[in-house]
Amino acid sequence: MSLDVRSKVLLVLFANMAFLFRVKGWLELALVGGIAFIIYLVGRRKMALHFLVIFALFWLIDAALLHLPAGQSFHVLTTFAAAGRFMLPSIMAGALLLVSSTAYELVHGLRKWRLPESLLLTLAVMMRFLPAIKADANTINRSLRLRGIFLRKRDILLQPLRYFEYLIIPLLMSLLRTVQDLTIASLTKGLALGRKSTETFASRFRLADWSVCAWMLGMMCWMISR
Repeated sequence: MSLDVRSKVLLVLFANMAFLFRVKGWLELALVGGIAFIIYLVGRRKMALHFLVIFALFWLIDAALLHLPAGQSFHVLTTFAAAGRFMLPSIMAGALLLVSSTAYELVHGLRKWRLPESLLLTLAVMMRFLPAIKADANTINRSLRLRGIFLRKRDILLQPLRYFEYLIIPLLMSLLRTVQDLTIASLTKGLALGRKSTETFASRFRLADWSVCAWMLGMMCWMISR
């Protein structure tokens, strides 16, 4: 099953609104389970399973430590588990959008909503910029290892200032150059043109998209009426 990119954007907005409602109980299970089911139908089965396992761990930690005597360490764990449960739907929806959509699909879909071209250009650069962070970090890490620096992971904790100087600063400088290159590439491809661009495919709402929208509408009515 494939979803239009606009359905995924609406799913992200819906998950963020659910975060504001602080859903709990059966409503929380329906929310997390529904988003995981959508991710599964899109074809990201391992991702859906991983999110369900993470949610189960958060729920078990919160339920197990709730009845134990109060303590600083227990308080930190329960706070972390509760915050993770509240933010997990938004993370799930955002991960689905980022993993299963390309920058071109995002721009093409949002352009039908008559959004400003400057915003679409920013989103296109951001979508292509996020994978570059990991690639640049891996390149710098390999360069440091070739020079015998930070061969062990614990060295990062033992020498944080040196880690900041040798890895974070070069990474930021590299990412600044990457952003400039991506912006120039996006402008060269005509993303900022005022007239209508040539389209290689047509995006439209199908039955799956309408079904997801109906599910989100039903969940919103449940949240408001509870």
